Amino acid sequence: MSSALRRLTLVLILGGLAVPLRARQDDAERLIALARQALGGEAKLAAVTSFSARGSVELLQPAHSGGTFELAAQFPDKFVRTGQSAVMPAPMAAAPNSEVFFASPGTFTVGFNAKDVIVSSLASGESLSEPDTRQRYLAKAQGQALEVLIGLFAGSMPGLPVRYKAAIGPDADNSVVVSADGLLPTTLSLDPATHLPARFGNTEYQNFRVIDGLKVPFRLLSGHLVAQDITAFHYNVPIDPKRFRPTGR
Repeated sequence: MSSALRRLTLVLILGGLAVPLRARQDDAERLIALARQALGGEAKLAAVTSFSARGSVELLQPAHSGGTFELAAQFPDKFVRTGQSAVMPAPMAAAPNSEVFFASPGTFTVGFNAKDVIVSSLASGESLSEPDTRQRYLAKAQGQALEVLIGLFAGSMPGLPVRYKAAIGPDADNSVVVSADGLLPTTLSLDPATHLPARFGNTEYQNFRVIDGLKVPFRLLSGHLVAQDITAFHYNVPIDPKRFRPTGR
C-alpha cells in the first residue's frame, strides 16, 4: 500500500471515530441540561448567587448521632462548612475519608475562599504553612463543595470549574463523568425517570423538596453509613463575609 493510500485510510478511520465520540460528548452535555431542567431550569439556577443550609449528621452503622453542620456558599468562589462533631466509634474513626464528615470532637471549619483554604482545626502536628497540607485541606474543601453543588445544580461554581465527559458501562445512558482540577473524576448518575441527580460517587441524593422553585436534596447518604439531613435551606441570602475567613482572623 502506498504511503498516500495509508494516510487516506488513516484519515477515514479517525474521521469515522470522531463522529461517535462527538455524539457521546453531546450526550453528556444533554444529560446535564436535562438534570438542570429537572432541578428548576437554567434561568432559575443561573440566578443563584448564594445559599446557606444547616442540618444534622448521623452515623447509620452503628446508629450514632454524628453532630450538626452548617454550609454557606457565595458565588463565584466561596464555600465553607462548619460543624459540631461528636465522638466516632473506633471502626468509623478508622474508615477512609472519615474526616470528610467529622474532625476531633468539637467545632471544625473547612472551606475555600478564592482558592485559599479555610481551616479552623488541623490534625495534630499539621501546619498550613506546609504546601502539601494546605493542598490536601483545599482538596477536601473543594470535594465537599462539589458534592453539594452537583446535587443542587448538576454543576458547580465559577471558582470551582468542572468538565463533563460521557460515561461508559451499563448505566452510561444516565451517567456523566465529572472532573475538576486537583480532584478525582467522579461519576454522576441521574434518575432515569426524573433526570434529577441520584448519585455522585459514593453519595446518594434523596428527599428532594422545592425551595423557591428549585429542587433541593434534603438528604445526602454516603455509602449507607453516614446520612446528612438538611433541616433549613435558603437561596440568595446575605452571608457575613467573616464566615469565609479562617477562624481567628
